[in-house]
Amino acid sequence: TLFNISNFQNFLNYNTSFDNKHNIAATLGHEEQYTTINRWGAFRSGVTDGFFNEYQGAFTVNENPVGNLITENYLLSFFGRLNYNFKNRYYISGTARRDGYSAFASGRKWGNFFGGSLGWTISEESFFEGLKNTISTLRLRGSYGQLGNLSAVNDFGSLSTFSSFQYGLGYPTLFFSQAGNQNLTWETSTKTDIGLTFGLFNDRINGEINYYNTDLSDLIINRPLPTSMGVPLNSIQANAAAMFNRGFEFNLNAAVIQKRDFNWNLNFNITTQKNEVTALAPGVTEILGVTQLERTNITRVGHPVGSFFTVRTGGVDAATGQRIFIDAQGREVLFNFADPAGNFYRLRNGTVVNPLNIAVDGVISGNPHPTAYGGFNNTFTYKGIDLNIDAFFSLGNQVYFGSRAGMLDQRFWNNFQEVKNRWQRPGDVTDIPRLVYNDNISNGSAFPLDVNVFDADFLRVRSLALGYTLPASWIGRAKLSSIRIYAQALNPILITNYPGIDPEISSNANTALTPGVDRNTVGQVRTYTFGINVGF
Repeated sequence: TLFNISNFQNFLNYNTSFDNKHNIAATLGHEEQYTTINRWGAFRSGVTDGFFNEYQGAFTVNENPVGNLITENYLLSFFGRLNYNFKNRYYISGTARRDGYSAFASGRKWGNFFGGSLGWTISEESFFEGLKNTISTLRLRGSYGQLGNLSAVNDFGSLSTFSSFQYGLGYPTLFFSQAGNQNLTWETSTKTDIGLTFGLFNDRINGEINYYNTDLSDLIINRPLPTSMGVPLNSIQANAAAMFNRGFEFNLNAAVIQKRDFNWNLNFNITTQKNEVTALAPGVTEILGVTQLERTNITRVGHPVGSFFTVRTGGVDAATGQRIFIDAQGREVLFNFADPAGNFYRLRNGTVVNPLNIAVDGVISGNPHPTAYGGFNNTFTYKGIDLNIDAFFSLGNQVYFGSRAGMLDQRFWNNFQEVKNRWQRPGDVTDIPRLVYNDNISNGSAFPLDVNVFDADFLRVRSLALGYTLPASWIGRAKLSSIRIYAQALNPILITNYPGIDPEISSNANTALTPGVDRNTVGQVRTYTFGINVGF
């Protein structure tokens, strides 16, 4: 793959002050960014001799193209900013941008975005003098503005395109691969922030308290279309969705201990978050998110984007060992994969009912987005010894443990040890049904079940570093300025009740419509490093 980004920037800055009261800073800028991707791949199999280890060797299956891509995009931006403050007490700022992007059609390429902010340093007022020994800094600020976003649009989203194909026995042809939308344009993010900055005891303790509200409008999604239209994938990219993120942010920095030989500095932050979808395409109230093997997520108006979507369960019937499902009508449905007549789904009274499926019987069963997250960083120094602990936490979200569904599947492959707790005789109380060969429904392989949705709160120590800097008197004769010996561990500690390998991973890379799905994924690597830094 040849990936190339060319970037060209120009800035003009102007700063001035007069009368020791008025301070002005202005910036004008221009930026151009050109991105190209040229990727080539091919697949060959059936090597005729183990001697060959290169593409030019002899193979029985030849030259099947894989992942070939040639694409490009161009971004052109003009922007300006003007800041003014009076006596470092009252602040006002304004920004303006004009951005153009190649993916949009003529007449839709350009977006104009504006913003402004106000600030007041209350601690600089004369009436505040009596409090400055305790509250050294106090500033109130607010901002409102709009930004454009283009990450969801592909490089040729406004165009209808054709792609190469082979028909029948290899006849070359073209096929309709994308329906373009000439009205496609910028997504808009409207942000409101209100905050308070404070410092205590000569700023030995300082921090911020903020409220934020981000309204995202004209979001680009694949708008479903009737199959009768003959459009590829029965959808077209369109500015059709909207949602918001809002919450509070708190940040605290403190020099907890400051002694001659010992110091302790602390940083702590936490952010609360509420996400809700407020609009989708006209006539569309929900979009199912399809992952590797199933539909695990749904984006529905009035709920968080990518919410987990599963069929409810009621445990395992103690008399028969059959999985109990809850259908759309709230009825308990027993599943018997061993039924010789193939009537797998029955009510408790024996009535045969239609097979359950996710589209009809699915319900929202979890939020993949944390309601609060943050971290803390501690740095300790004692003479030449330094210790740093950096940690991150997440609260309030769930993860769909798809690996559990696969590893409790009753086809011919490995299982988790949890399968030992399965139902084996009448009266057993367990949440794992009896073994029936080839049953891929009872534990969630055929369609997702709520028993595989788990709380994913966690605390992770991301970095733990210990070092020792040799005294200058020890290394002076060697004409060295410093020597530091250190040991560092990345991701050494994870505290969580999540039963999977790691609650902070996703087999879909946390994509917008299918976040928080753990399906045969590998946990974050744990790394230990030892070394010496030498300064000359």
